Amino acid sequence: MSPLVSIIIPVYNVESTIARCLDSCINQTFSDIEIIIIDDCGSDSSIHIAQDYAHKDPRIHIVHNATNLGLFSTRIAGERVARGKYILPLDSDDYIELHACKRLYRLLHNLAESTPIPKLTLLVNEKACKNAIGGGQHINHTGSRAMPPKVSIIIPVYNVESYIARCLESCIHQSLRDIEILVIDDCGSDSSIHIAQDYAHKDPRIHIIHNAKNLGTFATRIKGIKAAKGEYIAFLDADDYLTSNACEISYNATLESTQAQSPANPHPTNLSKSKQSAQEPDTSPDIVFFGMRFEPPTLKRVSPPVLCKPLFGDEVLFEVFAHCATPPWHICAKLYKASHIRGAIAQLVAHMGEDVRLTMAEDVLKSFWLTALATKSIGIPDKLYVYCDSSSSITRKIDAKTRDKKIADIGRVIDELRKLSQVDCLRANASFSIAQKRAIAILTSVQVLEHRYDGLINGSWGGAAYLMACLKSLRYHRKWQTFVRLLACIFSLGYIKL
Repeated sequence: MSPLVSIIIPVYNVESTIARCLDSCINQTFSDIEIIIIDDCGSDSSIHIAQDYAHKDPRIHIVHNATNLGLFSTRIAGERVARGKYILPLDSDDYIELHACKRLYRLLHNLAESTPIPKLTLLVNEKACKNAIGGGQHINHTGSRAMPPKVSIIIPVYNVESYIARCLESCIHQSLRDIEILVIDDCGSDSSIHIAQDYAHKDPRIHIIHNAKNLGTFATRIKGIKAAKGEYIAFLDADDYLTSNACEISYNATLESTQAQSPANPHPTNLSKSKQSAQEPDTSPDIVFFGMRFEPPTLKRVSPPVLCKPLFGDEVLFEVFAHCATPPWHICAKLYKASHIRGAIAQLVAHMGEDVRLTMAEDVLKSFWLTALATKSIGIPDKLYVYCDSSSSITRKIDAKTRDKKIADIGRVIDELRKLSQVDCLRANASFSIAQKRAIAILTSVQVLEHRYDGLINGSWGGAAYLMACLKSLRYHRKWQTFVRLLACIFSLGYIKL
């Protein structure tokens, strides 16, 4: 019995990508397919890799060209031997998402049975549609274009070999399958990226991007934003992980919110995003807040509140930076509309440059821009992000060099926050002034807390300032650590400042 879909893959010197391509084919949820590999006489091991796959999966057939024919003639050779009702050309350095064949077949099967037929220029060429109407002939997907994923997860990776597997496992097992996972290699010295590459070979949704040199999380995340293709973007630290339904719950919340009442669209609509008129305002949220839980459970941290109430315009910045006792300015535990975050980050980069290396307070700066420019946010109470206490985290290091870097970074962010008064698009936000002052006040407290003083005997008020900062920081830091700092400072008469 003939298969319903024939996937035609010309192969020529693609040994580094052919495995990923074939994995995406053999793992299709639509199994009634054949995979035709046309060997165009390359000089590397591409065809040997393909033969290994063919020995394990009888749906794979290998055809050898007598001489190198080039892409055009090689595809024609594949079409001549194809037995499927439909043909799907696939380049061997690309891949298809898990449900591609199933979705395309359902679409085309329904299309052939209904009239009139609209143009589907993004999926099949117009001539192919006419063939389907006229005589049920083979449809050639030469005009096909993969639909963008719903969510892109961006994971900067640097020396996290103990945690990266757990992190990636939480991503590949998301109940929302239509995602992409961007692993950004920031040039670490351990085996983190090799572990990630093993996962990428098994799951085509994982893409690995290599930095030419170590850039730090600030620039690495920006690189991920530029590469992301998803409708929404989420950030995940490599030593943390997501609950299995994190993407599905947060993305579905955007769909429900789009149909809900808002100032720009006061009357709820029953239309889905794909059916909304081009004239209607985009009411989808720019930011989705969700909850965070901590591991191990004994870890005592003040959990930032989840802003569940829909917020519009100036309200977003006010609630995050001015109103909340514990500001939820962590860049993670949120879902961002891709168009919003790209616009906001582009303005941030234009303001202060992209080559910025920050150890501390990076999230404060990015969150300020993202919330100040947001038009709408929503929140869900579910704790979907799991923050894990990692001893390898740069923020946990307490050596003098790292401490000095933290202090300098916080000072840099404070300076940048002050400079934001010169940015017209931010000053236009009615909540800007109060939010800016509070962010600077909190960071100043943290900076004093991180500072290493010489002691009260110098005649300075540094010790008193240190104690006050410790007391203020109870709201923002691990409580047990702050109590230890207070006790050490008091019992040593100000000589010891941890």
